[in-house]
Amino acid sequence: MNHPHSIHPPGCGCEDCHRPGATVPIDLASEVDIARVLGGRTVNDSGRPLTVVTTTTVGTDGRVTGGADTVVVQCDGRSWSVGAYVLAATSFDPPF
Repeated sequence: MNHPHSIHPPGCGCEDCHRPGATVPIDLASEVDIARVLGGRTVNDSGRPLTVVTTTTVGTDGRVTGGADTVVVQCDGRSWSVGAYVLAATSFDPPF
């Protein structure tokens, strides 16, 4: 499967954005594309910062009682809910 190597600004119509697997405008980026940015597999060349929000529950004893099942990434009013399974699956390149 072809994944973009770079995320471009919203509405970008450059030649690379028209070739599958080259780049994608951030307004068309998928959950997997954003997860690849978080994992260092895809570059954020959008010119816009990504805000990453996680939720962790801490019990009354001070211990963490649950992990973050979902990471929410926000940019320019859009948000992506990136599940832990997607983060794990995009953190490596399979040999096939």
